[in-house]
Amino acid sequence: MTTSYWHPLPEEADITAVKNVPLLNAKEKDRSVGIPGSEFEEGDRGWIQDAHATMFALQPSTHLLKGPDETVQYIDPEGEVLGTVDYRVRVPGPDSLGSDRRAIFKLQRHEIESTCVVQGGDPDREDICSSEYVIGTGDGSHTPTINFSASGRAGSQQRISFAAEVRVTMLKEIQEWQEQENGPGFWETVQENHIDSEKVVSDTEEVTVYNTPRATAYAFEFPSQRQKMGVSFAAQMPWAGIDLPGETRINTLYRFYTARDDTWDTLRIKGQGNENIINSSLHPARTYAFPYKGGPDVDPSPINVSIIDTIGRAEYQSPSPAIPENVSVSPVPKDTNYTQPQTVVARVNSYDPSEIRALGLVHGINLSNDDLPVERKANVTRPEIETELLEFNNSHALFAVTVTDASGDPIRTAGTDAYLEYMGEQYDTNASGQAVIRTPSSTNPRITYVPADWWATDDPQLSASTDAPARSSISTADGIAGIISRVIMLAIPFLLTFWLMDKVPGISTWPPREILKR
Repeated sequence: MTTSYWHPLPEEADITAVKNVPLLNAKEKDRSVGIPGSEFEEGDRGWIQDAHATMFALQPSTHLLKGPDETVQYIDPEGEVLGTVDYRVRVPGPDSLGSDRRAIFKLQRHEIESTCVVQGGDPDREDICSSEYVIGTGDGSHTPTINFSASGRAGSQQRISFAAEVRVTMLKEIQEWQEQENGPGFWETVQENHIDSEKVVSDTEEVTVYNTPRATAYAFEFPSQRQKMGVSFAAQMPWAGIDLPGETRINTLYRFYTARDDTWDTLRIKGQGNENIINSSLHPARTYAFPYKGGPDVDPSPINVSIIDTIGRAEYQSPSPAIPENVSVSPVPKDTNYTQPQTVVARVNSYDPSEIRALGLVHGINLSNDDLPVERKANVTRPEIETELLEFNNSHALFAVTVTDASGDPIRTAGTDAYLEYMGEQYDTNASGQAVIRTPSSTNPRITYVPADWWATDDPQLSASTDAPARSSISTADGIAGIISRVIMLAIPFLLTFWLMDKVPGISTWPPREILKR
């Protein structure tokens, strides 16, 4: 049973294990040893039989299970191929050229003349190992190890082939029958020719180059809070996570497991007119990456780190059906879609940006120091919100709301993802950082500034709120003035009536205090 782990381990295929298998290195001309999946081929003259070149391993590499029917093999462009080559030789019998003339063949030499790794091109062409497509060359052994250097931009699909040229040299003798008067006749060699027969065999895998991906990383600093630092990391290609100082790791969606390549569980031995299948002692391993059902997380402890957001584009279906039943891992559930993460944003207590290390999907391909310069963004600050009462009556209040940054400069939200929010409605500020908001006069309105995501703007801000003054919080002077004004307006008609009645002879109503005395 195989379990998952957090980062790509080195591949476990070891060519020394192959070299220590006598069956693969016996160099016996009468039999050829490969795996059942090897493509056994014959040379043009029939002297070379059951020839094959088979990759034992191409490493380091990771097979990403994207979906139930989609697997991508990512390779380090600076890698190695571990290969096996074998063949057998058939020496033809005498060839009659007439009643007293014949041709016979004698084996002079048989060898693996060259091995190579090629990128693109036709791997079966006769001169492939001396062509412009060669990216690595090996020796003439049956189990070569070949270092290669592949080209291509990150994410480009390439065809990598392991090729070998097998050569057999025969001595062809033309013989004529000679009679003797005093004894038996004999065959006399009258002509000799050395004849070569070559056969190029190959094995090809479709791969995707995973060289150092283009990535961006930004560091942020917050005003005194528990998690006072932020990090945003984005890469163009799938990636495994971020190592932070203090042995803390932010994991993306992917987890890993290794499993043996079961095509090497048995070996196929082919001889002249016979074939045997035997169990193999060779078990090369492959590294697999899969989308984890738990999603991005923090290891070992999330106390000082919080994942704020993950951003992705491409959506895929769970690869769960492609994972063998005996592999004990937890992929995204079957028939469930997931998004491949491109950016991860997190808050941490503190860290040194120069010590960030991004982990690739392929073992050994990481980004740190000079490869991953971390750009320090502007500090994340908290804005100021001011309100000014423009109008107030029984039905509504009108406020001018001004938002400024820590240095007092106005914050414009128009055309950005930031906005002011009141009662579920969004308002934009202008170039002066101002917006006019209408509220009911019977409430104490709470107006909130909602900033753009701090990792996606050049002027990162925190959220802020204010309670705008309404009926209960309008200045005392304004309240008293309103009451006096209303009393005066109500009293004027009565006072005017008393004054007019006082002008009638015999009626004294003015000033009103005279009436009050009565």
